[in-house]
Amino acid sequence: MRLLQALRRPGIRWLWLGQIFSGIGDQVYEIGLVWMTVGMLGANAGYLSAAGTGAWLACSLAGGVMADRWPRVRTMVAADVIRGVTVLLLPVAFWLGWLNVGCFVAVAIVLGAFSALFYPAMQGSLRAFAGEPELLRATNGLMDATRRLARILGPLVASGLLALVPLVQFATFNALSFFASALAIVIAGRHLSVLADENGESTVPSGERSIRRELSEAIRLMHGHALMRTALVTRFLANFTWSICFILGLALLTKQELGGDVNTLGLLLGAYGVTNLLGNVVSGSFSGVHPARQLFGGEALYGFGTILLGLAPNVPLAMCAVAVAAFGPPMATITQTTLIQTEFPASHVGKIYSLFSAVELGGGFIGYLCAPMLCAALGLRGAMLTCGGAALCAAGAALLVFRQIEKRKMLQSA
Repeated sequence: MRLLQALRRPGIRWLWLGQIFSGIGDQVYEIGLVWMTVGMLGANAGYLSAAGTGAWLACSLAGGVMADRWPRVRTMVAADVIRGVTVLLLPVAFWLGWLNVGCFVAVAIVLGAFSALFYPAMQGSLRAFAGEPELLRATNGLMDATRRLARILGPLVASGLLALVPLVQFATFNALSFFASALAIVIAGRHLSVLADENGESTVPSGERSIRRELSEAIRLMHGHALMRTALVTRFLANFTWSICFILGLALLTKQELGGDVNTLGLLLGAYGVTNLLGNVVSGSFSGVHPARQLFGGEALYGFGTILLGLAPNVPLAMCAVAVAAFGPPMATITQTTLIQTEFPASHVGKIYSLFSAVELGGGFIGYLCAPMLCAALGLRGAMLTCGGAALCAAGAALLVFRQIEKRKMLQSA
């Protein structure tokens, strides 16, 4: 299996372990955060999530430029340490009796801002970590699997912690996971230094060109790539749907309509994570399918699963629905990441990734803002059905368009 071959490289192995720790911490924190804030604010908790996503969106383009300019390994370590210290302020505020909604908003903004720096740096370094072009897709699949695996392990860890500590201490666990990730990246960077590659360092000297010029060049490159340009639309809709139906909507569905508690929410997220990981393994191990089919086929499956979730009358069927929805995203994400790393210059990987992230985050940000209004106008289930239908139709249309393009190319070459 190609994913296991990637793990034979010590640098990739340490980077992967660090992201596993960080991913589990993020999932534990997210479960605790959404449950506390939904209890405090109801559907208006979407505005809190919008604050973090908005900060990430606002910083994403500049973060991509900086990630291409600065040493990437050091950038990742610094971002992890800052995020760890920041999230640790929540339990401190709780201990002092200062914890309120404003604290959650401030922490969300800082986490979003430094995530906008961390992830472009990591994506830009993966080609150096992989070393061999044929190992790159497997490396992308492995890194993508960390989030999928975290969705399985995170709810289990959260259930165990819930019996021992109050929900606010989930933030402490997340802080420790950031510090563990920073240490693993330091070790991974030492192994990276022996590779005859970029050493994960910047390919554009700081100050050589203006941020505006670098972004303009990246936008020009993106605009010239028809497949990636079309994928921007489907990814926007997918993240719009995700923010409404899975970040906020799943908690509201559990609490208000399925009669469950935080453990039920963890069970649904765990079901999502299992199939998510399965989709990752399948997509990361096989590369013979046309990129358009993987991108848009995955998005279509995700939209269909979201529709099923909106129709699910009980917890078992809701688990089946999230499992269907979960299989598609890895197909799209791994293909998208590999295309960015292989079809664009190395000096622009961080910026291209950030452009994509900006569009995806824009979808999530608008989704968070629209969630209370959509739920009020259509009801929670109506909002899920509408969002899932839009994502399915957009992906299906894109898939049909690129099938026609393939047919024309075959006719022209015949």
